[in-house]
Amino acid sequence: MVTFPLKKNLLCANLLAIILLLVCSKSLYSYDFQLGLKGLVGATGLSLVEEGDYEMQLGYGLGVSLAYTIEDYFSVELDLFILQKGARTFQGNTISINYLSIPLLLKADPFNLGAFLSVGAQINLLIQGTLDDRFSNSITITDAIEPMSYDLILGIGYQKDILMLELRYEYGLSDILINQSYFGNVIEKNNTLYVLMGVMFTL
Repeated sequence: MVTFPLKKNLLCANLLAIILLLVCSKSLYSYDFQLGLKGLVGATGLSLVEEGDYEMQLGYGLGVSLAYTIEDYFSVELDLFILQKGARTFQGNTISINYLSIPLLLKADPFNLGAFLSVGAQINLLIQGTLDDRFSNSITITDAIEPMSYDLILGIGYQKDILMLELRYEYGLSDILINQSYFGNVIEKNNTLYVLMGVMFTL
């Protein structure tokens, strides 16, 4: 069980409260809002400032989205995902890190044709980290990983009616390690490429 400092708990609680208020308030029910469900799968890894020995592995996630259209060409989107990130070493060890991730995105559809570009930032709140070696031994490494990390997000996608598809790249902005004893004295950041598929319903 991971215990977050009070400020981090309050941050997560406030973000969730904002989503609930937007969805439940009758005065905000209009064509400007969309609520959706998304699933994602892709390649996830760890990038090092020094040359490292990691390779990409399969990552996946599931979450909800709330989007608000500012104008015909621009919208703001707030997502809430359960994500699995990590990497595989060339020695056969697998690092799996589970996060509660909260991306905030600005999306642009410059030609109003459904094709969009997205840019934003993401907060990752640690749930659990494990290391599985090639002999099927599993070690909990949650205490070695920062409870909060940050990513820059770039994406491109297409939405037609309620269906959407997006290719999203997440570049880690912060070191994810608190305890270097499992990994050596290195700086490691999340590095992921996901394909997202989902449905978005107009409220």
